[in-house]
Amino acid sequence: MSALLAERLKAVERSARVRRYHTEPVLHQQNVGEHTYGVMWFILLLVDNPSAALLTAALMHDTPEYAVGDVPSPTKKAPVIKQAFDQLEDEVLERLLWKLPSITDTEARYLKLADLLEGAAFCLSELRRGNRDITTALGNYLRYIATMHPEGKAGEIFNFIKEQAHEYGFKSE
Repeated sequence: MSALLAERLKAVERSARVRRYHTEPVLHQQNVGEHTYGVMWFILLLVDNPSAALLTAALMHDTPEYAVGDVPSPTKKAPVIKQAFDQLEDEVLERLLWKLPSITDTEARYLKLADLLEGAAFCLSELRRGNRDITTALGNYLRYIATMHPEGKAGEIFNFIKEQAHEYGFKSE
């Protein structure tokens, strides 16, 4: 087996096991593999006949985290950190001779919505199980999604998550 193929296999195995929400107390420790599975399902819920490029981008979107970890979203959104982190993730993929596929701006929007909706859905599942410590993360996801002004199926799912969260005691800020 070539060294490149061995490194790619290691990346696939390790990226799926990267822990998410490591700065939040959670009842179920989600990993990137579970998150990616959810993101891909959200793509299928949001987009009729998604392209292979969009599904591949969804599959690969957090792969570099095997090398850099899962940086919490509020930290990752700081402009200086975001730029450095994006460059670092690109370098990880380049080292593996992988590149995220080219997708349209509309597809990129769906991928971002799917990523955020999956995060909000995970937080909702934690809230349903009684985890009141997850409300900050849930609130962040809901604010991020709201800035994207989701419409159609994304809007329906967003509203459903918000309604369910309120039923379980979540209070919007």
